Amino acid sequence: MTRADLALALAMIAFPALADIPPSTIKPRMTLLPGSHNCFAWVEVDNRVGVYNRIETLHTQHGAVQFEYQTNGGHNPEDHDEAWVHALPDGVAAAPGHLVIPDGEKGYFCLEEFQGL
Repeated sequence: MTRADLALALAMIAFPALADIPPSTIKPRMTLLPGSHNCFAWVEVDNRVGVYNRIETLHTQHGAVQFEYQTNGGHNPEDHDEAWVHALPDGVAAAPGHLVIPDGEKGYFCLEEFQGL
């Protein structure tokens, strides 16, 4: 069981109404945007109200990329949610590798081609 699975199970115990919401009806927090500069694509991460502990998969021309989102605390100025790289295909890098996103704001990952060192 992953941390995200455990967090979701605990949330369903603490907030039984969440158990009735199928995951497919919850709006994703990540969007794939067109690239610019040295990024072939951008991943926009939206910190909205609500608990959202999930791994999202987005499909790019270089393969599937996965980012994990974790809700920290409630939706207030003191609690910032986090997102980080979960999995990338060969030849793809993401910068930064970890985001701390204030409530109500957005963060961005740049997806770049990576040829190695």
